[in-house]
Amino acid sequence: MKITFILIFAFVAHYTFCQQEVTDTPTDSTSNTISTNDWHSENAINGTVTITKKLNEPQIIHNRAELENEMLRIDAHIENINSKIAMVNSNPTEQAAANESGWFEDMEGIKVGLNNRKLEIENILINN
Repeated sequence: MKITFILIFAFVAHYTFCQQEVTDTPTDSTSNTISTNDWHSENAINGTVTITKKLNEPQIIHNRAELENEMLRIDAHIENINSKIAMVNSNPTEQAAANESGWFEDMEGIKVGLNNRKLEIENILINN
């Protein structure tokens, strides 16, 4: 009887005190829950968040600062690719290997994709 009571007590205590709450609510730096109204109103005041909804498409929240940061990362990525291409072109052995493997075409494809994403971001920033 005592063992049953101890097992039940241990189970209830474990279940009560060891559960962690999972939340999708934004939190501040001290992990205090921020109300949805506070989060949206603060960002609306700063003009950093735009919410768009098109017919038959999911709602999209655009954070202006994040989009601008992504554009900077894209520019840096393109510059790094150009530097790597210049470095490979300066060494005839590496240049021959890159031509043979199609590396230059791969890099151009990546640059095209990055430039397309950059244009998408620019359109989002212009239209919002």
